[in-house]
Amino acid sequence: MEPFCVTHPDKRAVQTCERCGRFACMQCLEVKALPKALCHTCFEAIPRPASDERSRRATVALVFGVLGLPALFPLGIVAIVLGSLELLGYSRGRVSEKSRFAAQLAVGFGGFSILAFVALLLALVKGLRWYFSQMH
Repeated sequence: MEPFCVTHPDKRAVQTCERCGRFACMQCLEVKALPKALCHTCFEAIPRPASDERSRRATVALVFGVLGLPALFPLGIVAIVLGSLELLGYSRGRVSEKSRFAAQLAVGFGGFSILAFVALLLALVKGLRWYFSQMH
């Protein structure tokens, strides 16, 4: 026996809601930028950000990520942490798309600043080895 949509009993269900488990037809299924397929009722129950603007945390994370680029790697670490928290908030429906984009940039800049710092340290060690080898 084929499953039918809970809301539209005359339509065949294409999937179950990953939150409540109810059968949903294509018309009822909400897959808008979410990692899960949800029925319309569960989709509407997700908290929405109060504003479409970028959040303060995302802005601070982005600023730290950019400042971390000139080898200020501790700021890069802060950018990664704040950006990751913002992305977690986005996955839970609490922050806007603009905040998600800023958080992704912050994590990327923060990671790049850490890689740049490690490369700088390796170059410094190599230079010091060369310098001390020339002294003997």
